[in-house]
Amino acid sequence: MAKRYVLGIDSGISAVNAVLATLRGVKVCVRPETTPVECPHESCSEFDLQTDWLRIADAVRHLLSDTAIDPEDIPAAGVTGRG
Repeated sequence: MAKRYVLGIDSGISAVNAVLATLRGVKVCVRPETTPVECPHESCSEFDLQTDWLRIADAVRHLLSDTAIDPEDIPAAGVTGRG
């Protein structure tokens, strides 16, 4: 039987992180991707959702490439985002 993993995605204000862990919670790999933040005026920050999703896709794609783990061996994913 192939080893199984879970994928975690954290989308923060200035970066997204894709994390791959075993089912026992042992971290296998973390792949961060920075996201641009725009500050149109003081006390304000904005981000583009389309760019954010592209960075998430990049992080996951690079994570899988870095580890050579088959996506079929990842039965679950969790996603969290900005507060």
